[in-house]
Amino acid sequence: DAVLRHGSGLSTIRSCVDGELEHESGSGKGVKEIAEVEQQRQLLEEQVEAHRRARDEFVEEVQQQSQLLEDQVEAHRRARDAFAEEEQKQRQVLEDQVEANSRARNTFIEEEHGAAHMRA
Repeated sequence: DAVLRHGSGLSTIRSCVDGELEHESGSGKGVKEIAEVEQQRQLLEEQVEAHRRARDEFVEEVQQQSQLLEDQVEAHRRARDAFAEEEQKQRQVLEDQVEANSRARNTFIEEEHGAAHMRA
């Protein structure tokens, strides 16, 4: 939208300046006044072009920063997922150890209970 405004703004400036040139040349004004108007038009066109270049550079910088942020978010997401996966693996190891300890305890209790019956 801004690009269209700048483009139409430049054509509006040209139309106004062209209109002034036609008006001034038709009213008998001198070459000096026409040259001043032409110089003003040239200056305005240079300002518009400088603004356009600055805008393009700004848009490019914003796009680069946006890409950098997207890359950082993706790297963070991958690191988070890898961490969650490792955490799940460790949790499973601990659960397996708890289960093995529980079985070993039950086996020990059964063996002790059986040995106590044998002694009795």
